[in-house]
Amino acid sequence: MTDADSTRHMLFEDSQKTPEGATALMEATLSSYETESPMLVWTIVDPVADAYCGACGLNPLEGGSLEVFYTLLPDHRGRGLATRAMRLLLKHAFETLQAHTLVAFVFAENEASVRVAERLGFANAGPVTHGGRTGQRFELRRDDWAARSER
Repeated sequence: MTDADSTRHMLFEDSQKTPEGATALMEATLSSYETESPMLVWTIVDPVADAYCGACGLNPLEGGSLEVFYTLLPDHRGRGLATRAMRLLLKHAFETLQAHTLVAFVFAENEASVRVAERLGFANAGPVTHGGRTGQRFELRRDDWAARSER
C-alpha cells in the first residue's frame, strides 16, 4: 500500500497510501471478515524465494457482484504471478463463495492489467467512471468461467 508504483492504478486515497492509512485499511479489512459482506485479501508470494510479491482480493459490490483486484510490486511483474494468483482467486470465488459475477475495473493505461483480465476470460463491458477516473469495466460470469475451465 505504501509503494506508489504498485498503487497508482488502484482507487485508494493518498491518505490510505501512508503507513498509518495502510494500517487502518488492513484493520478495516480484517474487521470486515466478521460481517455478512467481507472483503478478501490474499498475499501473493514467490514460492521459490518465499518473498512478498503483491496482493489480490475481492470486494463486495452492490447487487451481489464481487470486484476483483490485483497488484504486484515492480520487481515481480511480468512473470505470470498475477494471472496464477487470480486463477486461484476465481476458483475460490466461483466454487466456494458461489459468486455469480466478478468485476474488474481497469484503467486503459494499465496495459498489463488489461492483459491479465483478458487472459482470465473477463469480457470488456465498456467504459465506466469509477472513483472519479475513467476506465473499462471487465466482467466474468460463473457460467463463462466454468465453460473455459472445462477446456
